[in-house]
Amino acid sequence: MAAHDAIDLKLLNDAVKGVEKEMNGIEMRIAQVAFEKKRAADIIARNQEEIQVLAAEVADLQSLIASDAPALAALGEEKTEAERATGAATRSSRSSRGSGTPGAGDERR
Repeated sequence: MAAHDAIDLKLLNDAVKGVEKEMNGIEMRIAQVAFEKKRAADIIARNQEEIQVLAAEVADLQSLIASDAPALAALGEEKTEAERATGAATRSSRSSRGSGTPGAGDERR
């Protein structure tokens, strides 16, 4: 009986309460990590969906560019030809005026 009386129940009770408090803290942390993990998984899934949507949009735009490339090239050629023609007309107009000084070759005065 003396051995039983020597056990300090208050000390053991405080130790048990400390362990329980630590366990509650760990359980709360586990729940928080599980929530963050689920949230991260949701964000990853949403990002993957957005990547698929953007990839489809990129494919559509690339096919549009590819389909319009010949027309764009033709327009570029027309522009180059028009610039050449304009340049040739400007050069011939300047050479027909003479020296290029005001009044020279201008017979309407």
